[in-house]
Amino acid sequence: MPKTKRYVIHADVEEKKAPPIAFQLSEEFIRGAGEPQEVLLFIPQLGSFPDALEEALGKAASRRLKENGFVRFKDQGKLRLETRRTFKKWKGPANIVIGIYVTKEMLDQIDSTRNSKAVIIVPWHMDDLTGWVSKWNPEIISGPKDEQS
Repeated sequence: MPKTKRYVIHADVEEKKAPPIAFQLSEEFIRGAGEPQEVLLFIPQLGSFPDALEEALGKAASRRLKENGFVRFKDQGKLRLETRRTFKKWKGPANIVIGIYVTKEMLDQIDSTRNSKAVIIVPWHMDDLTGWVSKWNPEIISGPKDEQS
């Protein structure tokens, strides 16, 4: 069984840039697979769908995602939306899991998935990931140094 690659988009990355970076990483995995893939987008709750996420996906795709629970993803698979509540009912493995503003409970749920090629986390605060980062040693993707103060 191939090892799951894990990434964290550091909280120092500007909020509106973090989801596009996560999607870019997932697209790299999709291109390498050569077959349709499923990307699981995992958020705390539907009512807190982040503006930065809507901006990255576009209004029409975000609306379809919230209404239907999935949209076609770059003609190479499906983007499925799950929340803390619905994730418990979700059974299948996703090729790629993107967690947005995850809690410890959500990290445990993500860790319960099997056969994912990649897990990409966009945290609200890095402190929320302390134990998870120690356990998995993910690649940390930081913002450009020249934009930091």
